[in-house]
Amino acid sequence: MAPARLTIEKTLINLGLDPSLLLEVHNKSPEDVKDLFDNRINDPHIPYRIFLLVNKGTEGWNCLSLYATALARRLTTSNNFVLQAASRCLRQTPGNVHKAKIYLSKDNVRILDTQLKETYGESLQMLDNTSQNIRKDRLILRKIEIPPILLKKKIQRVIPSSKQLDIAQIQLQQPQTKAEELRRIVYDFKDIPDRKGILIAKSEDKITIEEDFIDTYSFAVELSSLYRLPLMPMYERLREVYPGVEVPESHVVAIREQLEAVVKNYEIIEEEVEYALALVRLAGFDKEEKDGEVIYTTEIVYHKDKENLLLKYEKFKEFNKNDLGFHYSPYNFDSNPEVDLFLRVLETLNEDLDEVEDVYFTGAITDPAKTDFLFEYKGEDDKWHTYTPDFLIRKKNGKVLIIEVKMEKLRRHDVEGEKGLKALKLQEMRGLNPDKLKYEILFTDKDEIGFTNIQKVKQAVYEHEVSKNA
Repeated sequence: MAPARLTIEKTLINLGLDPSLLLEVHNKSPEDVKDLFDNRINDPHIPYRIFLLVNKGTEGWNCLSLYATALARRLTTSNNFVLQAASRCLRQTPGNVHKAKIYLSKDNVRILDTQLKETYGESLQMLDNTSQNIRKDRLILRKIEIPPILLKKKIQRVIPSSKQLDIAQIQLQQPQTKAEELRRIVYDFKDIPDRKGILIAKSEDKITIEEDFIDTYSFAVELSSLYRLPLMPMYERLREVYPGVEVPESHVVAIREQLEAVVKNYEIIEEEVEYALALVRLAGFDKEEKDGEVIYTTEIVYHKDKENLLLKYEKFKEFNKNDLGFHYSPYNFDSNPEVDLFLRVLETLNEDLDEVEDVYFTGAITDPAKTDFLFEYKGEDDKWHTYTPDFLIRKKNGKVLIIEVKMEKLRRHDVEGEKGLKALKLQEMRGLNPDKLKYEILFTDKDEIGFTNIQKVKQAVYEHEVSKNA
């Protein structure tokens, strides 16, 4: 990260700006730095305006104050990383009138263009022309009292352990550490005509930090007090590892971690619990009064070219005699196959409602403040993310069918890659709820959902009829 930081600092100085506007954030950053980035980055009073990130700001990160990103990292594997990292600044926020900017290396420009086409069917050139083609609409909740979805899930709990600890069995090892190095940059003050004097980096070198030590007995006192262990046996364990009278301070944290792993008097268990998922959370919407009635709304933003993907309830009111779907209006779909699936399901259910209670398009509302219909999965970055499926068909007997619509060309990516982890999570949920939950991924290479996919949906919806006729 050092070359990148040096480049940014030099650029800031050349622009007459303070290099302390930059904050470096990574996995080994101090906890207060991580807390600032994770929880207070949108605070206008923080002094930082540029963040140099490594393994931060990944999928699921939401920074409303972000208006530009730069990505120069050379990638050996992609998994849509460029699309996810570069487009973080493209999220529309209410009241924002500033254009977002994305800075990329030449290699990443090509990668981003490819990933945009594969994922959204849009090119970088189309994205550049987006500003004048943006449209806004007001989304209104039509169905407010929607019963929650009741499902089972696995959770982890920490419980006390009954194990007995014998301090004589504790084995400690010296950790492998490297001498800490710091960078020293020497600046020179330079006067520039018609501008304030600025600092110019003159030279740079590395400084090796001399090791500090802690007295072995003092460290034993600290550990015995912290973990409630007898002092002299603890001292003996340390002397076995450090025959001298001192312990390097760089070893202290690692020794504590070794001891914690042995003496922790708890264990983590997994258990199944039932929980309720609200399809809409009223608190996340704007509350208004219209004609003496309370309504809940929010603003949606879409591209002019996707105007045909907005379906309004009023247009289908006569056809939709059972008032299925449209728990909010308009439904703002992402693709033509999604629209086609919804209309064909609507037609089928209106002809033969059977025991189906309702059908919902759920893929557009992904804000946790507006819905609980989100599933957590651990991504390839070993971090937890949330995922919202496209459709939910609910039956009167409590069973639900979750449906995902995907492009055929992304089948391998959605089954084996990062998207596949989302599918695995829903399959796991299905395994925990075999009597309540079914899950289908429908692939298509056309604008229509296709006959085969519709048959899959019908079979899943009317499975009791299929089994009776078999």
